[in-house]
Amino acid sequence: MEPQGHGDEAVAPVEPHPQLQDLEHYLRQNGIEARQQQQPYQGMDHTELAANVSAQAKYEKEAIEKFVKEDEDKTAPERELRKQKKQMIIDELMGPEKTKTVSIQTRNGVLRNVPLLNLVTRCDTIYTLASSDHWSNEMRKDDFVFSLLEQFSSKSVDHFLLLLNAKVKKSQIEDVRASTSCVSDQIDRLADDDSSNASMQDVINNDNIIECCQIAHILQCTELLADIVDIIQASIDSDNCTSLCILADQLNIPSLLQSSMTFVLDQLEHIQSYDEGQLWNDIPSSLKTHILTLRNAASSSIIGRGQTSEVLFSSSDEFLAIFYDTLRDHKERLCEAKQRQQEIIDERLRLNEKKRFCKDRDVYSGDVKDAAIKIDKQEERVKTLEAFYKEQKAIFKKDSNGKFKGSFRL
Repeated sequence: MEPQGHGDEAVAPVEPHPQLQDLEHYLRQNGIEARQQQQPYQGMDHTELAANVSAQAKYEKEAIEKFVKEDEDKTAPERELRKQKKQMIIDELMGPEKTKTVSIQTRNGVLRNVPLLNLVTRCDTIYTLASSDHWSNEMRKDDFVFSLLEQFSSKSVDHFLLLLNAKVKKSQIEDVRASTSCVSDQIDRLADDDSSNASMQDVINNDNIIECCQIAHILQCTELLADIVDIIQASIDSDNCTSLCILADQLNIPSLLQSSMTFVLDQLEHIQSYDEGQLWNDIPSSLKTHILTLRNAASSSIIGRGQTSEVLFSSSDEFLAIFYDTLRDHKERLCEAKQRQQEIIDERLRLNEKKRFCKDRDVYSGDVKDAAIKIDKQEERVKTLEAFYKEQKAIFKKDSNGKFKGSFRL
C-alpha cells in the first residue's frame, strides 16, 4: 500500500475485510488528512467509529467462533473421556464411600470431616484434582489435608461450605419437584435438612463476603460465585468501590469491575488525594492505567460515560488519533464561539457610536454575558482535555506490559 501524500493522490480503497490492527489503513480512511481532502472538517465522525468498531467486533467474533468450533471437534473424544471419568468419581463417592470426607487446612485451624461429594460435583478445581491419579490416591488416605484454602479463616471456609450445601439441597428439591414421580415425603425430608435452609443473607456478611468470593473463585464454583458477586454489586458505594475494583481486577470478574469502575471514576479525584495519595498508590499499576485511560476516553467522549458495551481499539495510536480529533473539534468550536462573541460585541459598539439609542448599551450584558460564561467553561474543558491527552500519551509510552501495543477494549 502506497503512503498517503499531501498532493492530489487518491485515498486508498477500503479493504474487503476489516483489519483488527491495521492503524495505517484506518488513519488514511478516517484521519484528519483524508477528511480535509474529502470535505470540510466537521468534528469526530461518531457514526463511522461505531460502524468500524461493529465491523471489527463481528469479524473477530466470527474468527473466534470458527477456531472454537474446530477446537471442539478435535477435542470431543477427550472431553467425552473426562465426562466418563467424572461420572466414575461421582459414582464412587455415591457408592460405599458416599460418606468420604476430607480435611481442609485454614488460616487458624483444620476443618475435619468435610463431605467430598458436593465439592467434587460443584467445584471444578476439586474435581480436576480428584480426577488426577496422584490426588485421587492421596484423598483416599485418612490423614489427607487439603491445603489450597490455608490463607482463609476457618469461619469463612465454613460459611462457604454452608452456602455450597444449601445450593446443592435447593437444586435437589427443585429436581424432585420437577419429577412426575415425586412424593411429598421426599420434598419434606429435603426441606427439613438444616443445610438447605441456610440463605445468603443468613451466612454472608461484611466480614466474610470477600473471602467467600475468593474461595468460590479459587475452587471455580461458578454458581455460588455468581450469587456472591450479585450481593457485592448491590452493596457498592463510594467507600468500598476502590477495594472492590481491585478485587474484580484480581479475580477477572468483568461485571463487578464495570459496576465498581463507575463509582471509582466518579470518586477519582478524592481517591487520588485521599491520605496523601496512599489509597491511589495501593491500586496495581495496570489497573491504574486502565482507570485513567477509561477516564480520559469518557472525558473526551470517545466512549460514553457509564456505557454497558465495550469499544474496540486496534492500538494505542488509533486511540490517540481519535482523542486528538476530538480535542481539535473542541478547539475549533471554542475558536468559533469566541469569534462570534467578538462580532456581537463589535456590532454593539458600532451601534453605540452611531447613537442609535438614547443611552449607550452595555455591550457585555445579556446574551454576551451568558455566552461568556459558556465560553469560559468550554475553555476549561479544552485545557482539561489537553492535560488528559498529554497524560494518555505518557501512559502509553510507559506501557511496559504491552497491554496497549495491540488491540484493546474499553
